[in-house]
Amino acid sequence: MTDKRSIKTNVMVDDGQVVVLGGLIEESIGEDIQKVPLLGDIPLLGNLFRSRSADVTRTNLMVFIHPVILRDSVVTSNYTNSKYNFIRSLQMNADEDGVNLMYNKKHPVLPTLEEFTAKPGEAAVPAAPAAEPAPEPEPQTNLFPDE
Repeated sequence: MTDKRSIKTNVMVDDGQVVVLGGLIEESIGEDIQKVPLLGDIPLLGNLFRSRSADVTRTNLMVFIHPVILRDSVVTSNYTNSKYNFIRSLQMNADEDGVNLMYNKKHPVLPTLEEFTAKPGEAAVPAAPAAEPAPEPEPQTNLFPDE
């Protein structure tokens, strides 16, 4: 199921000012019944073999904008590079731990900015040499050692 929401508005904003455009609040209620097969179906006595739980989840989604006026190509380039490198560093930090439950799998990571902006058929400007990758850890065989 996919829900689509949209906001149409006009606002006057100063450079660097944060504006809240709108928001959504969703509240969902879930109920779960667990029981031992057959024993949980016995009238009256079945309550001893049954459990019920309820869960209320509330989600708030707010839409903020933070416009920044980029007045020339140098400012635009610096701003773009810093945002790109910030996102790439988050991906690289997440990749250090690997993917849970999947040994030797990596998270996808954006290419370097030089590789990303290189034109097809044109070699990317080499970046600073990367450090050698750390050796792969040995898989754990005993997850619950005796104490």
